[in-house]
Amino acid sequence: ILKDSIRIGTKEKSTFRDGWDISWHHLKCYCEFETLEELEGWEFLRWKDQIKISELIEQSIEESEEQLARKKYTNQLWQLKDQLIDINSKILREMVEANGIEVHKATPERITHKAADGMLYGFC
Repeated sequence: ILKDSIRIGTKEKSTFRDGWDISWHHLKCYCEFETLEELEGWEFLRWKDQIKISELIEQSIEESEEQLARKKYTNQLWQLKDQLIDINSKILREMVEANGIEVHKATPERITHKAADGMLYGFC
């Protein structure tokens, strides 16, 4: 799956160890959902990717005030995340934790998200 492509991850029982593994699928190859809400983390995708998914499952995103505010937030969030991508995740972790946001076992992507979110809302 190419970088920056939309992909869907499904949890599956691991065949190699106790626990779960994530299997990744192309969006068009895995369309076993009917609403955006069935996709965990869909709201963290870029706005244009949210639109692509909603069109594929024929669920329109209304142009309500709430959705326009979410679109604005998502676009600003990703602008910040794109700027933070080259900063060492250890430094971002320290910045986020210094502002009282817990990221103990978070992935570097999640830490970047928390940092951008905190900067957007004035926490960091």
